[in-house]
Amino acid sequence: MTLRIFLLVLAAPCLAVLAGCDTASGAFVTQWPRTGGQSVVTAALHQAEIERPAPSSACLPRAVERAPIVAFGAYEGARNLGVRLGDDEHQTTLISVTGSESGDDRILLLMAYEPTIWDFSSAPAERINAVILSGYHNQAVANLPDNVPVIFNMYSDGRTLCGRLGYAYEGGPELDHVVNTITRATGLEVESFDGVYAAHSVVFGTTLRHSETDTIVRSGAIRATVKVTSDAVPPRDRGLATLQSRGIIRPANAQDIEGWNRAATRRLRSGNLASFQSDYLIASRSYVVLAPMTVPAGMYGAHSRNFIIARGVPLPHDRGSHNTYYLADGTCTGVDPECSALGSLARDDDDDGERRAVHD
Repeated sequence: MTLRIFLLVLAAPCLAVLAGCDTASGAFVTQWPRTGGQSVVTAALHQAEIERPAPSSACLPRAVERAPIVAFGAYEGARNLGVRLGDDEHQTTLISVTGSESGDDRILLLMAYEPTIWDFSSAPAERINAVILSGYHNQAVANLPDNVPVIFNMYSDGRTLCGRLGYAYEGGPELDHVVNTITRATGLEVESFDGVYAAHSVVFGTTLRHSETDTIVRSGAIRATVKVTSDAVPPRDRGLATLQSRGIIRPANAQDIEGWNRAATRRLRSGNLASFQSDYLIASRSYVVLAPMTVPAGMYGAHSRNFIIARGVPLPHDRGSHNTYYLADGTCTGVDPECSALGSLARDDDDDGERRAVHD
């Protein structure tokens, strides 16, 4: 049975900006825990410098030895990293590339929608003539030798030397577009393709094939076109647990919910006729914010939560999420549809000035 291993990122001395940090100072540390939290290996990843745009206008540099292209696509990596690629609001995921040293040389086309670091700790780099990265959000590589060219072709930063490839992780018009575009840009055929929604690792044999085995990430360098920065807290539920352990948030209870409902009722013109009860503010999915905080990355869809903001506490710094924030004055802001209705129906003379923008 495959043991699923998750990636944790812990802050280290070079917390804010990793560009220029070295491994001795520890830009940031990744730990692979087994179930129960036992660490298996620690790897210090660092970003030596930001990759500059290629001087050539061609998709592949002239020095790259031509070979067939093998392609792999994913929507995201199955493991999360507590770092950000540039100013991207989405959490960064990780996909490992492994393989055998025996076999023919190939050019790798790696695609993902979410910001992704492709790790080559266990990859046969001597068989890789070049790596083409394509995606909607920023993409990067780790532990790939400097003599292997990387062509960054992302929608997010406008680098499209190979055309507007986009990404594909299954058969269909998107894959057809990718194949046609890369063939026109390089003159090379795409020999094989595999894809999956959430990828653990990719095995490079004669083709690229997905594997659910999670491999170790060794210490090494990240190559990216943007600065790589560490989040103050891990993403999603692990970040919420961290904030709770620090006393910054606590789980909401029935009294918290009822208190906000009463505040919202007081704001409504019809509040003296009937009380208001939120259909979306549910204790099991809600927290009370007790101090200034930054929202963990990746709080979209089922990972989103509700936050009741204690009076006098500023709204959290949120670089992108599907969260909703409930203020002490009975207003709210976020994705819940009742927030806009409450804002338009609320009494103008009852605004205590605490409401301000949540999202940057």
